[in-house]
Amino acid sequence: MIVAIGGVSRSGKSTLAEHIAAKIPSDSIIIAMDKYVVSKQALPRIRDRIDWESPRSIDWNALYRAIVEAELGHHVVIVEGFLVYRNPKIYDLFDLCFVIEVDFPTFYHRRLQDDRWKDLEPGDEPAWYINHVWESYHRFAVPDQGPPIIVIRQGSESEMGDRVMNEIMKNDDLS
Repeated sequence: MIVAIGGVSRSGKSTLAEHIAAKIPSDSIIIAMDKYVVSKQALPRIRDRIDWESPRSIDWNALYRAIVEAELGHHVVIVEGFLVYRNPKIYDLFDLCFVIEVDFPTFYHRRLQDDRWKDLEPGDEPAWYINHVWESYHRFAVPDQGPPIIVIRQGSESEMGDRVMNEIMKNDDLS
């Protein structure tokens, strides 16, 4: 079974994926889209910043191969990322699709605290770029068509985890 978790930057995708993987009694693996970016030289730019939110920032072929290979060796594959639903070939692999929905103030506050990319782009993130991330999510990350997506409103880790686990249990025998 391949489970996808999408959502805007800092919505809790990785945390939810880890929570779910820990609850699955069978073999599972997490594939984080952040690990499948193109080379630093090929990363797109917007103004003076790396545009992590562009579909051109992802090595789609490598991500596809990783998902297909993971499915061969694991009972449950959890794929999480900002643009997880952008590529139709990858979207078609998913058995269950989730999106974590957060409001703009929550996103903005979390993004101000984000320091994951400081080694590539030192300094504070400008407000225009944080707004660009939010707008890019709504532009690129929400698909027009494809398998149904279950929306999860931001809540506690255990509330969100229980909701996802209930859906997984309905769709797969994890015993």
